Order: sequence, then C-alpha cells, then structure tokens
Amino acid sequence: MRATLTLVGDGTGRRSYILPGYRPSLRVGEKQGDCFIDEFEKINPGETGEVRLRFIIPGAEERFSFKVGDKFTITEGLRIVANGIITEL
Repeated sequence: MRATLTLVGDGTGRRSYILPGYRPSLRVGEKQGDCFIDEFEKINPGETGEVRLRFIIPGAEERFSFKVGDKFTITEGLRIVANGIITEL
C-alpha cells in the first residue's frame, strides 16, 4: 500500500526525521495497527513524502478496509506525528 505522508512540524509532533524501516502505529478512528514505513528518502518534520506502508501482522490491512483517498494518522504512543492519505492499494 502506498501513501502520501506529512510529518507534523509544529513542535507537537516528532522532533526529528524518519528513515526507511520506521515502525510507528497507524490509526484510523478507533482502529490501530503497527506498521513498517519504507521506500522513501529521509522525511523531516513539516515535510511530505511518498511512502510504502506494510502492516507487521499479515492481513491487518483487511481490518481497515482502505480505499484510495482514505486519511489516517501516524502515532508514537499518544502523540500524533504524521498525517497521511492512501494513494495506491
């Protein structure tokens, strides 16, 4: 699954860049799942990049029933560090 991902850059999100292999939680409403984010260059807070999302648990994406254009958030604990939009399934 591919997505456009924007790191929150207002001081409330992540304070440093992310690199391929980043393993945050992905949240849509009340649903949450841990994922790998890869196939991108470094993304700094406030920047946007195109990424590939893969859930750690096989088949977890079926729980979310994603469609192109769906929005999601990336969290580290309770802190929202990025917002994203699904661009390709």
